[in-house]
Amino acid sequence: MSSDVARFGIAVSACPRDWAPHEEWPVGVGSVLPFPASEADRQRVARDTARVALLVAGSTAVQRQLLYAMANRHPEGRFVLADSTWVEHLLDATRGIVAADVEGLANIDWSPSASSKDHVFETVQRALRRIGRPNCEFEK
Repeated sequence: MSSDVARFGIAVSACPRDWAPHEEWPVGVGSVLPFPASEADRQRVARDTARVALLVAGSTAVQRQLLYAMANRHPEGRFVLADSTWVEHLLDATRGIVAADVEGLANIDWSPSASSKDHVFETVQRALRRIGRPNCEFEK
């Protein structure tokens, strides 16, 4: 992740494994808001946080492993996004990945605030080809 992250929004965190022993890759989702925050910002962030939680809950174990690895790249064990769109694009673009793909994808210097669906998809495709998955054309 680049330094291009939101100051407030949705935090995707790599949780300690003893917090969720039933999860192989425990990924937490929470809100990050400055004090004071407007009511409109609180409501928007709450909606987006709920959306990301649903997206993570519906993701595959390998996609959760990817989110966990991405969060662990940061000193606080989390990355903060301005809204839910980027997570939706990432999960769409990584449908069908396998565990061997995670390291190559987690090490991308993502810039979530500037990533369209096509940009995320192309970035994932380039990374997968670079790590030796030439036939990795997932459906857009």
